[in-house]
Amino acid sequence: MSEPPTQYERYAKDTTLRQHIQVAAGDTDSVLGTTSDSVQLLLHHYLQLLQALTTVNSLAELRQAAIDAFEPLQTFFELTQADDFHWPFELKGVETVLADIETRATAIAHCLENKS
Repeated sequence: MSEPPTQYERYAKDTTLRQHIQVAAGDTDSVLGTTSDSVQLLLHHYLQLLQALTTVNSLAELRQAAIDAFEPLQTFFELTQADDFHWPFELKGVETVLADIETRATAIAHCLENKS
């Protein structure tokens, strides 16, 4: 059975992967900008859907609210269903992504709790 990678080996592997991502997908600021745009788009459509749901009085109106919310994103949704489209979280694995979120969120929260 092989030994788990050392901290240095993990760092070197991560650095190489990040360099490859920068060449293939853009620098950190560009990737962060796309992430920010994605979150804003998601929040915008989520809020529109929530607002529409506050006014529905029937199942038909609920269905229409869902259709209206989905329609502007349908082309993108169809793209995500293609075999050549992959979300990074799918490749990393949901458990890994959730663990990363928990670790980073907790670390940031601790920093905020202990700020002077």
